[in-house]
Amino acid sequence: MKHQEYTNIYADLPSIMVDAVVLMDMKGFILDCNGSLVDLIQFTREELLSMNWKQFTCPAQITLWRSIYYNEVTEKGYSELGEIEIQRKDGKSIPIEVMVRLISDDNTSTKFTFVVIRDISRRKKAENELKNSRNLLQNVLDTIPGLVFWKDKSLRYLGANKNFMKYAKVSSIEEVLGKTDYDFGWVDSSSEKYQSDDRDIMETGNSQINFDEKIQYSPTKYRWMRTSKISLRDEHDEIYGILGTAQDITEEKEANIRMRESEARLFSIFENSPISIWEQDYSKVRKYFLELKSKGVGNLRSYFMKFPDEWDKCLNLVKTLNVNKNVVLFHERENKKKVLSFRNSPDFPKSLQKKHKFKYLDAILSLFNENDEIHTIWNITTPSGKEKWILGYLTIVPGYEKTWDRVIRSDLDMTEQFKAERVLLKREKVLKNTIQELNEALAKIKTLNNLLPICANCKKIRDDQGYWKQVDTYISEHTNTKFSHGICPDCAKKLYGDFL
Repeated sequence: MKHQEYTNIYADLPSIMVDAVVLMDMKGFILDCNGSLVDLIQFTREELLSMNWKQFTCPAQITLWRSIYYNEVTEKGYSELGEIEIQRKDGKSIPIEVMVRLISDDNTSTKFTFVVIRDISRRKKAENELKNSRNLLQNVLDTIPGLVFWKDKSLRYLGANKNFMKYAKVSSIEEVLGKTDYDFGWVDSSSEKYQSDDRDIMETGNSQINFDEKIQYSPTKYRWMRTSKISLRDEHDEIYGILGTAQDITEEKEANIRMRESEARLFSIFENSPISIWEQDYSKVRKYFLELKSKGVGNLRSYFMKFPDEWDKCLNLVKTLNVNKNVVLFHERENKKKVLSFRNSPDFPKSLQKKHKFKYLDAILSLFNENDEIHTIWNITTPSGKEKWILGYLTIVPGYEKTWDRVIRSDLDMTEQFKAERVLLKREKVLKNTIQELNEALAKIKTLNNLLPICANCKKIRDDQGYWKQVDTYISEHTNTKFSHGICPDCAKKLYGDFL
């Protein structure tokens, strides 16, 4: 084929091809081109026909262009599709795709190169915009404190953020892409669980939101995660993958476990305490006190003493929330429910003696006035008729000082102590009487110990008033001694002689 024949063929190319088409010799000089090349790099056709490819190739791209133009074409007769940048007449760089094919003249064995150039500026711009968008999205994902990841239908990872990489024990996104859960640092049992959940989501289309699961690295090393997973769908509503997020809740989880353990210990102490403990809500009582104060009631105690029905109303505002075992036993009730039903009943105030109602009032007023000592003593009669004495303390649970939503009432059983005190009082009274009697006796004995005037003849004794009395009479008056009378043998002989 002659050069003129090639020229005739290329004469029709501008009307049928959008891409630039160039015919060059083996030294890279342009022999012919279509109008698309003129439009692309803004040289005139005449200028182009006198130019070498190096003159419109970006300097940094010449080595790459030489590799395509000479090495590949010379060795294979054609080049693979390649990307380089060329320069317009005004110096602006244009990205292009280029493909070169070697052509030979059968008659003269002259070799030419047939070059197709495609402007990929728009595609590159779109790719850059997409890349920037992806970078922006990746940057946004990387700033999220939680883990973000997504997988394809084969459960291979399509992407993830930096936090996911940290927990997966990898350093770059390349170590994530295309991998499965079995390729990361957690144990196989965790991987099996993750993939089982993923398959379930893809099969059913149902999301799994805010469920807790473990990342188990070893038998002793793990992290708790709060995970959500949804299905990814295309424009035809077909599921093509999974999107997941996760938040590390290890500290929260362990704190909750410690809190539950602490609550269990506290409940055990509460439930098994030898003291009767009531958990009560006094919030309505406090509001009622404040309401009365706002209406000008200065002395609440005087007010309730004057209007006792108002205090009954106030007692019914106390709500008992819980009690421990000892309350049930102390009050001889069947169970907690019975205690709560009795205490929260509108008839409860009627079960209290008047003096005890106002002892309770004094305790609650002490609470209202923020006194240090908040206690009272009263007695109750149990269903079996036993009298029991109570020393009760009121304490606001910390954090509820402004509301009184939680108040603890602790009752000490003082019954045995009160019984002992009563016995002690009786014994003290007996002892006091005995001491008094002993003192009186001692005083009388002391009198007997003094020198007594006695008649030398009749043996009568003169008392303090100057009266002469028989010895037995005097001693009986001054001691507890009683006399029984008889006759001694000598007196009997003297008095009765031989008659006896």
